[in-house]
Amino acid sequence: MLVVEGVNYDIDWREFSKGTSITIPCLDTKKARSAIKKQTEELEMQIVTKDVIEEGVRSLRVWRI
Repeated sequence: MLVVEGVNYDIDWREFSKGTSITIPCLDTKKARSAIKKQTEELEMQIVTKDVIEEGVRSLRVWRI
């Protein structure tokens, strides 16, 4: 389970297909990025992240590559 700013996200990283992306709302994108990288590195999964503002909400977009 991924916890970002006190919110639990149940992400099945193995089902996260290459070329797809998800957005995780957060204010501290650096901390969120660190938590996500830790989980994906354990699964030997490559990702790219980018700080974004979507519909007025600061978020971290995560792509599997």
